[in-house]
Amino acid sequence: MCGLCTSSHATLITIDFSGTIYSVGASISGDGVSVGDMVTGQICYDTTAPDINPDANYGNYVAQSFSIMFGSGFSATSSGTTVTVQNDRQNGSATLPADGMIVRANTVSGGTLNGRSINAFQFGLRKENIAGDLWPDDFLPDAADWAGVSLADINAPGWHWMQFDRMSDSSGFDSQIRWDIASFESTAVPVPAALWLLGSGILGLVGFRRKFWRR
Repeated sequence: MCGLCTSSHATLITIDFSGTIYSVGASISGDGVSVGDMVTGQICYDTTAPDINPDANYGNYVAQSFSIMFGSGFSATSSGTTVTVQNDRQNGSATLPADGMIVRANTVSGGTLNGRSINAFQFGLRKENIAGDLWPDDFLPDAADWAGVSLADINAPGWHWMQFDRMSDSSGFDSQIRWDIASFESTAVPVPAALWLLGSGILGLVGFRRKFWRR
C-alpha cells in the first residue's frame, strides 16, 4: 500500500489500527454501517516528507496513503491525506492540552454511504497534560516517538471521525461516523537498508551468472 521512498535517509512509518464504532449519524444510518461494527485502517508516511506549510509550532506534511474499512459495508482511501504535528513544548511550556498529531483527509474516495458523499477524515493523538507531552518538536513522529504512544493518548479526545456532506452548523454530527481505537501497531522500514539488500541481491546474481559462464 505504501510506495517506495527514494530519499537516502527515508523511513516509512505504517500505522495499522482497529477500533469499534460508537456513533453513526442519523442521516447516514441503516446502510451497512452500524454502532458496534469493527473498523480497520492504515496510515503510511515518509519521515523525510517536507513541511508544506511551515509554522513556528506546527509541521504540515503529506502522507503517502490512508485507507479504512467499516465492517463489510464501507471502505475508503485517500491520496491527499495531510499530517499536522504540534510541538507540545511550544514556548517552553507544556501546561496546555497537547494536540500531538492529527491526520486529515479532505478528499476521500470510496463511494457514498446512504446517498451521502465523503469529504473528510480525521485521526489524532492528544494528551491532556502538564508535562506529559507526546513529542517535543513539529517533525513527523518516528519509530521511537510511536513507541511511547498509548491507547489512552489516541482515544482521549475522540478524534476519530469521518464526515459525510460537511455541514456548517452543529447538525454536522448527524452525518458522521465516530469510533474508538482498540489496538494499533506502528511499523518502521528504513529504506536505505531495503535498497541495499535489493542491490546486493542483484549484484550477487550477476556475479553468480558470470562465474557460471566461465566454467
